[in-house]
Amino acid sequence: MTQIEKLVERLGRASGQSAFEDVERLLEHHGWRLARQRGSHVAFLKTGERPLYIPLVGGRRVKRVYVVDVLKRLGLWRADG
Repeated sequence: MTQIEKLVERLGRASGQSAFEDVERLLEHHGWRLARQRGSHVAFLKTGERPLYIPLVGGRRVKRVYVVDVLKRLGLWRADG
């Protein structure tokens, strides 16, 4: 199992907030780039895709609902966790 596969598994299992660094790493692995941060919102861009905006909690955490949205957008979400 690769490090990215382990990261996806960990993010999918997390019941609370996840570290922004983990979400950022996953998105960058899939070709997204951090475009900007304004206040508590971070924007990621990828050619041919709609921008992805992620609000942060306390500057470095991401709520589960947004982690699930990212996993779904990348086609990595499994309903069983």
